[in-house]
Amino acid sequence: MKRMRTLTVAIALTLAAGSAWAQGGSPLTPESASEIIAATARDKQMVADVRAALGTAGVDAGKVKVRARDGVVTLSGRVPDAEAIQTAASAAAAVSGVKTVRNKLRAAN
Repeated sequence: MKRMRTLTVAIALTLAAGSAWAQGGSPLTPESASEIIAATARDKQMVADVRAALGTAGVDAGKVKVRARDGVVTLSGRVPDAEAIQTAASAAAAVSGVKTVRNKLRAAN
């Protein structure tokens, strides 16, 4: 499974490099490829950390979609009420590395 993920990332980076080159951009270097992979891993870890924080705060993380990119976390989905919306946003904002929370949660009632 891990090998398949690595292969998928390698193919995506190759396609991105070709696209950048075709558009007159600079080719993808090993250093920039490594940074892209590291940023993706940081984003993935941030999603896991936010999900854990939601659970600790009493928010059903199974009903909340969490996305992260470069420290910006987006929460979407439905939670029971307005209080849960605020609790989720506060829990996400408290996670290390989170710069901004885009709260798109809606109350189920």
